[in-house]
Amino acid sequence: MWVKDEACEGVIKDAWESGHEALGKLEWCKTRLVEWSRQRYGSLKKQIEETRKWLIFLDSCAPTTETVSDRRETCTRIDELLMAEESYWRQHSRVTYLEEGDRNTSFFHL
Repeated sequence: MWVKDEACEGVIKDAWESGHEALGKLEWCKTRLVEWSRQRYGSLKKQIEETRKWLIFLDSCAPTTETVSDRRETCTRIDELLMAEESYWRQHSRVTYLEEGDRNTSFFHL
């Protein structure tokens, strides 16, 4: 999710160019990325819900050039948020699989 965001590279560069030693740079980079992620993404579920509510409002308005443009931008924003959420859950499913392993392994390897 973060890798696809262009601002992520800047956060890493800024954190890495701090005056810390290697281990300190890693800790500082971690701290900065967590802060940046909270500011940038916050709660994806909440953002998706709010954006959908805005889209419903735009759909109820009379179609003008401005509302059509706003609707198009809102749809694009919802698509971006949904892709980010999908990426988040895909990453979490892999982590869970790696932590728990394949439960059938003991069956096949007696």
